[in-house]
Amino acid sequence: MKNNNRKLIVIFCIIIAIFTIGIVNKKLENDTFFNISIGKYIIQNGIDMKDHFCYINDNLSYTYSHWAFDVIISLIYNNFGFSGVYCSTIFFSIIISITLFILLSKNSKSPIISAIITLISIYIIKNAFTARSQIVSFLCFIIEIYCIEKFIEKKQKRYPIILILLSIIVANFHAATWPLYLLLFLPYIASGILNICTLKNLYRLRIKKFQKKLSKLPNNSPKIEIFNKKIEDYKDLINESNNQYADYKIIHKEDYNIKNLVILLIIISFTGLITPIGNTPYTYILKSMFGYSNFENSRSIDYISEMQPLIPISNLAIIVYSVILISFLIFLPNKLKREHVFLVLGLFLMSLCSRRYVYLLVFIGSYALNDIITQSVNFFIKDDINLLEKICTSKVRYFINVIYGIFLYYQ
Repeated sequence: MKNNNRKLIVIFCIIIAIFTIGIVNKKLENDTFFNISIGKYIIQNGIDMKDHFCYINDNLSYTYSHWAFDVIISLIYNNFGFSGVYCSTIFFSIIISITLFILLSKNSKSPIISAIITLISIYIIKNAFTARSQIVSFLCFIIEIYCIEKFIEKKQKRYPIILILLSIIVANFHAATWPLYLLLFLPYIASGILNICTLKNLYRLRIKKFQKKLSKLPNNSPKIEIFNKKIEDYKDLINESNNQYADYKIIHKEDYNIKNLVILLIIISFTGLITPIGNTPYTYILKSMFGYSNFENSRSIDYISEMQPLIPISNLAIIVYSVILISFLIFLPNKLKREHVFLVLGLFLMSLCSRRYVYLLVFIGSYALNDIITQSVNFFIKDDINLLEKICTSKVRYFINVIYGIFLYYQ
């Protein structure tokens, strides 16, 4: 079964790569030309936090919030021209799509469901695949969620190391979104805190208290029977709460290592300083949202289109995603992780406040949607989905072999 899954994953990776190539926009945005110029200036003169391309004033300050991306895109352009920029955009887009698919398939153990969700997700946010710094930060956010969940589950040291490195990459490639990197930890920390503040944990504390008292009593003490009775009563209450939780649609993890997660977040909160642009990762988003512009002392946020509130009726992606997610959760016999509930609700509210977060909602929300659909399919048609995966493996592999044979014939 594992070999079939590996073959199916390889096949779907090829399909997703071809699909991604087809949806990447061939037109370059205006920002791309500016990024190339900024990158060229940084290579020649370094970072001086000044805007040298404004024809109105030479002394305007400028925040190099994505200096590393600007340097790389400038080097690509200098060596390969605009064709190189377009090809590099396709390359990074394929990496994002395949990474999302692989991480989803690792969680669900069902490549075909993960592939369908990936194809739908990347089609909805196809406009995100462009030569801008967000193409790097999105990849980091996708990997971040996976590493946080694996760190909670397996507590292996490699995941904190990866998370720290990802934070440094975001701080240098797209500093404007670095605070979001920290915010994505909060749903997991909130879930861990709620696990501590439960009746079951209170019962456990009471049991430990009575056990401690028992250890200090002499063997002939009449209180031994009383304490043992209370311990048994609290154990029964714990068992009753287990049965109650079994009926809920929200899954919570018992052994949630909240202490290590908080320590990791504190460490990562200092990695924003590992950059040549000073404290920009900490201040940029605040200045862009609440600072004032040079136009009639008005707010900067009024001139940034992607930070405008989202109108749901004009955005099909968020409507479809929300309806599917809520409908599956309410009407189907599946359960959703509590941290995923917090994550999706938080990103949904952020998307309503600013449409720039819609892309992140679809990307990160794919984890929750993947869990829900996998549970539903396994509940209703588990044998059918296994058969479908086998058919896909054989038929698609046959089609690829035919194409490869035609290619060899004409060679």
